[in-house]
Amino acid sequence: MPQNYDLEQLHRKLGRLEAELAEARRQLDRLATTGTATPPNPATPVEPEGIAIEPAAPAPATTPATLAEPPMLPPMLTPAAAPAFVSMPVNPPPPAAPGGLRVWLEGFGLWPPSGDANTEARLGAWWATRLGALLAVIGVVFFGVYVSRNTPPVVKLAELIVVALAVFGAGLRLDRRWPRFGPVVSGAGLALCYFAAFAAYAVPAVRVIDDPLTAAIAQMVVVGLVLGFAGWRRSETTAGMAVGLGFVTAFFSGYCGLEDFSLWSAVVLAAGSAGLRSLTGWRSPMLIALPLAYAVYVVQGFTVWVAMNPGPAPSVIWVPLLVLMLVFLLPDALAAARGAELRPDDRILQNLNTSAAIAAALLVAPRVLQIHELAVLWFWGGGVMLALTVFWWLLKQAGSLVPVVACKASGLIALGVITEFNGHLRWLALLMQAFVLLTAARVTEVRGLRTMTRVVWALSLLLLFRSLAGGGALSVAPTLVYLTFAAALLGYDQRWLGAPRTFSLLAGTFLGVAAVYAVRANLPAGWLPAIYMGVALLFGAAGGVSRGWHGPAVAGGFAVLAAHVSMFVFPVRQYPAEWLWGNEAALLAGVLVIGSVLTLRAAIIDGTGLGRLLRFALTFLAVLVLQRVLFAGLAKGEALAATVGVALALLAVSPRLPIWPLVPGAAIALVLGWVQHRPLKVRVDDTWLLLAATVAWCLPVIWHLSSRRQELLPTTRQRRFLGWLLTGLATWFSLQALRANFAGPALPVAVAVEALAVFVLGWRLGLRPAFTAASVLLLAGAGWTALALVGSAGWLMPAGWLGTGAVVVLAAVAIALPVLGRDRPETDAPAWRARARWLHASGALLLLFCFFADQTGVLAPYVTVLWGGVAIGLFVTGLFARERAYRLVGLAGLALCVPRVFLVDLDSTLYRIVAFVVLGLVLLWVGFSYHRFRHLIAEPDEPAANPPKPD
Repeated sequence: MPQNYDLEQLHRKLGRLEAELAEARRQLDRLATTGTATPPNPATPVEPEGIAIEPAAPAPATTPATLAEPPMLPPMLTPAAAPAFVSMPVNPPPPAAPGGLRVWLEGFGLWPPSGDANTEARLGAWWATRLGALLAVIGVVFFGVYVSRNTPPVVKLAELIVVALAVFGAGLRLDRRWPRFGPVVSGAGLALCYFAAFAAYAVPAVRVIDDPLTAAIAQMVVVGLVLGFAGWRRSETTAGMAVGLGFVTAFFSGYCGLEDFSLWSAVVLAAGSAGLRSLTGWRSPMLIALPLAYAVYVVQGFTVWVAMNPGPAPSVIWVPLLVLMLVFLLPDALAAARGAELRPDDRILQNLNTSAAIAAALLVAPRVLQIHELAVLWFWGGGVMLALTVFWWLLKQAGSLVPVVACKASGLIALGVITEFNGHLRWLALLMQAFVLLTAARVTEVRGLRTMTRVVWALSLLLLFRSLAGGGALSVAPTLVYLTFAAALLGYDQRWLGAPRTFSLLAGTFLGVAAVYAVRANLPAGWLPAIYMGVALLFGAAGGVSRGWHGPAVAGGFAVLAAHVSMFVFPVRQYPAEWLWGNEAALLAGVLVIGSVLTLRAAIIDGTGLGRLLRFALTFLAVLVLQRVLFAGLAKGEALAATVGVALALLAVSPRLPIWPLVPGAAIALVLGWVQHRPLKVRVDDTWLLLAATVAWCLPVIWHLSSRRQELLPTTRQRRFLGWLLTGLATWFSLQALRANFAGPALPVAVAVEALAVFVLGWRLGLRPAFTAASVLLLAGAGWTALALVGSAGWLMPAGWLGTGAVVVLAAVAIALPVLGRDRPETDAPAWRARARWLHASGALLLLFCFFADQTGVLAPYVTVLWGGVAIGLFVTGLFARERAYRLVGLAGLALCVPRVFLVDLDSTLYRIVAFVVLGLVLLWVGFSYHRFRHLIAEPDEPAANPPKPD
């Protein structure tokens, strides 16, 4: 079929070329008749206009001679190129040859060749034909078995042979008319002939041969005929289909009870496909035979050898497997021995061959052989793979062939070690083998040995995981020795062999997880944090000695993470307090050591892009766990004070260690302290909170005044955010301290004093967030007062002079702060004042109105008068301070007094008089003020309508 197809393609190409040549001739003739003398000769110089050319014109031989000269041919052919190109769509060129995976599949006969523009039709015709033939053959076989139940075996066999020959003949006839369809049918007929030969012995219904040897000879004859037909027709597809159908009969024979014949017929088919590979270069029969032959072997093991008691001899297991592998190996081995370099698809095929052999052994051998026999099998298998590695290496085959086979050799030897030895000897022995391979790889520079080293190392670690998962206790000393030297091997692998970074990071991750698992399973839980930190330092020492830090550093990082996690969840109540502080001391010591190394090696580590991440992670973990320990081992107030002290210390030393994120660490410490401390504890006299609040305010002040510390953050937005964060946390700590240490009328006064002090910080030092902090403090004081009113607190109802004075002081400070902030326009006060004027005025008015409205004592009848006094006081403040917001809020308060007079005070004979009079006078004075003090009310850019007269 490939020959007919190639001829057809050549005929098509020849037709296109002839059509293009005819079109080019027509274009040439047209140009020769219409514009013979038009194109000038580029070699002839242009003569001046005054020179006469009449003598040369009448010469009779001039024109023919010019047309016949060779120099004129290029000018005539050059303009003909463009029209010839225009006509190309009439006969389009053949499509571009596909590349990549499609070419590879076409080479194996697994993809239809190009030719039909309709992809759907091409794929459908290709696969439908082949799958249909396969299914039809199988159906005919079963149908023949069904309808011939009562027919003599000879007749049944004759019918089967007739059907097979009929199918074969039909295929030959169809090949003349449909070259792509006929070979498929003829190949199916040959496969039926092979099945007929096999059924003559294997199928009882058509059994006419009782001698297995005679049956085997008959089947081999048919296989030879099929292969001979494929060679005669040069049809790779027919050969591949015949091999596939032959394996169908092999599986069928195994199902019928002829397991040995099934296995060895698979070997024969594999040998036939390998022979075709050597003689004709066809790869598809071998590609079909390779997985099916090993599948027959696996089925044999699962159905026959597993059920045998006693089990089969070891040679029964490994001889067929070795024969199959060598059969598939032989074609490429002979080609390589002759000096040819294997193609990439051939190398892939050989890698699949060895992989399939090992996979079949892994599936069958552990279920059949004893432990000692299995270990011998793995060792011998490793030896075979090692010999194969040397063979390919001596033949200087490029690509992945040598390293892949070397990896398989190391894996099989490692399996032998695993099977033969027990306990920690297994993973220690494998680790020792990995060191031997590492040294050999360094000396010989064989790439495959590098991969073998990493595979054996991974297997040793896998065995350690398996031992840990088994639940048995491990010896501490061998485990620590293994972990240390495993980390050292990763370092030497990076330094000597240039291990890929991805492998080092993944290997370090798994090693760190194994170390954490081993320590947790075999060492006392009370000292796990300190032990984890010790293991991390061991990993670091291994990386330092080997001078390859990728793998050991990652493993140590996991150990450091485990140390901090175990410290964070440390069960304080189960162990003495000394254990808590001892573990934390070990963690801090380890952090200092690791931090020193990271600082000294900053230039090297930062070059990898991991330095900043490592330093931030270490700082965050240390601060997080330290806060947890402080609040677990100290009282709440003491722990909060210690937390603020830690934050202050980090902020203080941050300029000396600019590469470390100590400034964010200080902020994180404060945030964690706020989270750990239960906010707003009620009526607890705790002077530690006062100390914590006082020290907490030092942090935003130092941050604001120190440009060196601000330069540690890269952007202005980050600096501003940190300033606001520190101020907000200091404000919260102040609220905690106030609520815990003050009660009764002293609480509003203390809040007012604190707000005034914070306002002074912003006013004098330019600390922008301090203005908002002052407003927050006042809001909290007002909220506590309102809660006292709702809860009928004794210190406010009846208030008395102390309670009244405390609330008035709080409101007065709230009113005064926006006015005082007007004198420092260079700070952030103007932006704050735009919002604070309305909020403070409204809040003060609402607080005082609610406070006086809730009185039940002496002040109860005079609520309207007190409301009016508050409103007029606020109005007067706005008048003389020239604050429009205060004036409007005061007028709103007066407006609220009017309905109260009619709804409440009207029923009281005495107090309504006072209320009406006082409220009337107040309103009159307000009206007068708008005339008399118009210059105070006018805006700065608005002239006063009635300026005051000079005295």
